Amino acid sequence: MKGISQFMVFSQCILSSLVVLTSISAQNSRPEWAPMGAEWRYIYNIGVSNPNNKTFVFTSTKDTVLAGVSARILKSTVPDYQDGFDLVFPDQYIHQSGDSIFYFHQELQAFTLLYYMGAKLAIQSKF
Repeated sequence: MKGISQFMVFSQCILSSLVVLTSISAQNSRPEWAPMGAEWRYIYNIGVSNPNNKTFVFTSTKDTVLAGVSARILKSTVPDYQDGFDLVFPDQYIHQSGDSIFYFHQELQAFTLLYYMGAKLAIQSKF
């Protein structure tokens, strides 16, 4: 009997751990906004009288800690901007917390809301 009761306590501990881990996993299962290696490309025009389309590239490169907050570094470049040289911009820093994406505002020296992904359609009533 002693072995069965120990097994029951052990199995209850394992089951409780799985329930806790599953709920933590469900809370953290939001899609990552800028996974490592992700890349965004935007085409823009740098001329009015003589249009010249260029591509602005953002690349999520690595993790860091900035102002005590875990963040992701985004590299920003315009490949082959002029005469085969890339135009490279200062790194950008983003932080994801739940449904919110923040960027590090250099002048404020703080993370500022960039996107809120948790918005819901409001209920509209007709009178």
